[in-house]
Amino acid sequence: MIPIPSDLGEYHLDRLIDHGNFGAVYEAHDIHLGRKLALKVVPIDDPRNAGEIFEKIQEASLQYRSRHPYVIQVNSVVLLSWDGHACVGIDMEYVDGGSLQHELASRFISCHDCLRYFAQILSGLEHLHTKGILHRDIKPSNVMVAKSGIRLGDFGLAGIVSETWAPYAVVYKTHRAPEWFSGAPCSVQSDIYATGMTLFRCLNNISDWHSKCETIEDREQVIRSGRLVTTIGFEPFVPDKLRRIVNKATNPRLEHRYQSASEMQCALNSLRPLIDWRRLSTYRWTGSQNVPKGDDKNYLLTVSGRRVEVWCNRRRIQDKCHEYQQPENALAAAHEYIADTTLM
Repeated sequence: MIPIPSDLGEYHLDRLIDHGNFGAVYEAHDIHLGRKLALKVVPIDDPRNAGEIFEKIQEASLQYRSRHPYVIQVNSVVLLSWDGHACVGIDMEYVDGGSLQHELASRFISCHDCLRYFAQILSGLEHLHTKGILHRDIKPSNVMVAKSGIRLGDFGLAGIVSETWAPYAVVYKTHRAPEWFSGAPCSVQSDIYATGMTLFRCLNNISDWHSKCETIEDREQVIRSGRLVTTIGFEPFVPDKLRRIVNKATNPRLEHRYQSASEMQCALNSLRPLIDWRRLSTYRWTGSQNVPKGDDKNYLLTVSGRRVEVWCNRRRIQDKCHEYQQPENALAAAHEYIADTTLM
């Protein structure tokens, strides 16, 4: 990428946040107002080519039309130039938090976290779809996690529902719905498939997705046929109810998937959380349970050799503590208990 000066028009670039196929995103501030923002810099090959400029601006236009609490807000679009180079600058809301991919790499994401995050993702996605817009690039690195909630970002591949063209060559391959490989047009169900793949990665806490997929035999055929989820499989601590939601969202056949983002959101919202389990290590988990009008409960589950012990508020739960014939049986029983008590 062409080196970009730290002072660009009315903006000062403080640090690079991320870069991809279509440009780079910087943490920046407005030199005149002192306003903190995120600036996406999209290079232009020929600043005299109105068609190219329009194409670069379309991303910002679609994102601006998608204004919603769970979509990163676009403030303005500017044309910037320096030393014979030019770019489109997309002035956006700065989200004080990392991406969902950063969350996966830095901590354990619990099933309860997933319920909260994906209800918001699907709310934002439903809003896009009602505006006639497809995101076409839902993945952990394009979802920002802020204290105030989730934000959908990076509309570089977004398009309108009526478009039959799909940016096949650059779309994240493992999140492509099977119909894309046969040349079928993108649809709402394509976005739902990608959301289901993202949920699958978060529920299983797969931080290095590329390496995970590299180990799959006949990888290309598995991806093209929409069998990634069934091939990789779920971690044993993921509850069956959440598995069913992922399996429906990523069904290879369009007619068997959720027909709208709101339908998938309703499925998630119908689940009632119980214990919020978080893995400290392979053999040690903590859990918390909010009790209305009562004392909250804090759990500790440990696996030591062939023995499983469960504690609540520092008291051993005797009927949940057992000795098993083999260490692997103890670990399997612990995972089963976690899966059974995550949801009501």
